[in-house]
Amino acid sequence: MRPHFLLASLFSLGLAAAAESPAEAAVKFCEALRDGKEQAQVIAYSALNPQTGDIKKAKIFAQWKRDAQALLPRPFEIAEEKVLGDQAAVILSQWEATDGHRMQLSLVACTKREGKWLACPVMGSFENSNVRYDPAILRDRQALTSWMHAREIQLREQWQMRVRQQWQERMSLRVPPQSLTTIEPKALLQDLLAGIRDRDQAATLARLGGFSQDAVHDWPRIERKIHQVFSSDAWNQWPWKLLSSKQSILALGSANELGDETSIEALVLHPDSMSEEPDFLSFSIFRDDQGRARIQLPEAFWLTAAAEEELSEIMDCDSPEHRELYRSIRLQARRSWNNAPIEQPEALADIVEKSLQQSDFPSFWGAGSLSAQSGDDLLEMPAIIGLWKKLHGSTPGECLFGRVGFQVHKRHALLAMQSYTPGQQNPIVHHKIWLEKRGKEWFLCDAIPQPTPDELLQWWNDQKNAWSEKMADSIIEQCTRIGGLAPLAPKEEQVREVFASWLRAAEKRELSALLPFCAAFQDERSIKAMLQHLAQALQQEGAEAQLMSIRTHGRWTTVSAKIPSSPNHSEVFYPMHVFVVTDDGPRLLPQMDLKLTDQENPSRHFLNQLTLRDMKKFLPDAAVGELQHLYEAHHAEVKALRTPAP
Repeated sequence: MRPHFLLASLFSLGLAAAAESPAEAAVKFCEALRDGKEQAQVIAYSALNPQTGDIKKAKIFAQWKRDAQALLPRPFEIAEEKVLGDQAAVILSQWEATDGHRMQLSLVACTKREGKWLACPVMGSFENSNVRYDPAILRDRQALTSWMHAREIQLREQWQMRVRQQWQERMSLRVPPQSLTTIEPKALLQDLLAGIRDRDQAATLARLGGFSQDAVHDWPRIERKIHQVFSSDAWNQWPWKLLSSKQSILALGSANELGDETSIEALVLHPDSMSEEPDFLSFSIFRDDQGRARIQLPEAFWLTAAAEEELSEIMDCDSPEHRELYRSIRLQARRSWNNAPIEQPEALADIVEKSLQQSDFPSFWGAGSLSAQSGDDLLEMPAIIGLWKKLHGSTPGECLFGRVGFQVHKRHALLAMQSYTPGQQNPIVHHKIWLEKRGKEWFLCDAIPQPTPDELLQWWNDQKNAWSEKMADSIIEQCTRIGGLAPLAPKEEQVREVFASWLRAAEKRELSALLPFCAAFQDERSIKAMLQHLAQALQQEGAEAQLMSIRTHGRWTTVSAKIPSSPNHSEVFYPMHVFVVTDDGPRLLPQMDLKLTDQENPSRHFLNQLTLRDMKKFLPDAAVGELQHLYEAHHAEVKALRTPAP
């Protein structure tokens, strides 16, 4: 009897969760799928026939999972609705957040039971929602099913036309079509690279042939690929990372005319490349019948799965043109110190330290490369990429660096650096970075010098125990340290600006980029808590975070935000960011890890209360009480946003 009891219970829940209109029923059902609600909750929003067999139910539940994966983490809009008596068909639409290029249509059949509307369990169908046989109902359902599938085709065609028109307008605003008739090939390529690095889809499409679509082979594939890459982590993967990353060092050759085609070769160094030799790329420039120029990227950029180990090409060391491009890479890498020879070891140590702290690969690589005065001997090609990877480990964005010591002995010097990586079993690691004098210049060594100076090794061994006792102050020197709270709260307008800067910094996925916007108490426990929570924020914060509200009370100003679900986390998060007044202006206090989720979670609420109570170790009770007041307001706001469980 138990199965019948469960089916009856689910049927009753469905009636309790029923809606006043077909559109409301369709939205509730699809929101439950999109938000990953428990299966029982999804059933409650559906008109699942209680007599459905176990095998069929299993198929329906499996299809729900596939349907949920296809939905966008965006609100639903009512695109179309048609009602015939107690039966209805609803078409819901979702638009991709950044550019509207992607649209998801959900076809939902709905039926009325006991005066209330429920969604049928199978998308685009009335299947498995029958409770009684009626020829009239069957005719209505067939008509509605045919209507919504036909209407779906029409809506998609209309949407495609609208998207094309919108992109033409966006491209024209970013790149006037007439400008492409007079621009020089190398300037066009430089503009394209700037657009890619800025993640500017309209400008990129315009320079790839967006105004010459009829002349471009398989333009829809190019357009789809650009939208897919620019809206996903593929932008950070090979080969796109060669062009998109500000860490890349790229040198462009001269434009070569080849009939109706212009070719420009390039060499690119990237900190995550497989080889120490730069990647080789060749770009082609064409003009359409109206003289508008466009760029053709190498074929590897358009492949669905581009394997670096199979498709990458590296520089030809025997080519004079490539040797000249490599020299240009060296000049770019050393331009922050005007490519001047570094004749003092302390100056080179400062460059290396700063490059690690600021995650500046070009300067780090340049510290090991020859200066212009040293010639262009490729036998002196440094193996600096491997050293960079070794220092950063498996989580480069989360690694922070600080100097703990520096010693010079004759023609060698040893820079002792400490790195801190939150979340690791041994978060503090010490690194030997060797510097060497060749002629009059000092260079970063890509390996341990041979013979190794015993005096410097002895110095290291004598000092390392003292270095291991605590985290180096230089690791968090960009963070503002505070001894207590100011008597007034930060101004809301200033907090809004700092929070926007924080979100932009979070998009870089580098811990060091977040520190300038943060504050921490003086003790090491607070600092470690701050870094741990910042490392977590790297996986969540960024462009998708949405500011909901700003509140001020007592000595605090807080920002309530929403972080939609993503491939990195399935839950929707609602963090409350806490800001305090400092001598440097409003700063975020990351050790206050206060967040809620889309579902009521007593454990999460308990952890938040522990965090608040823990602050009494640093602050007066009145200050903690003010923060508690703000947290309760945040909790109430999130609670009002949640979809009530049936």
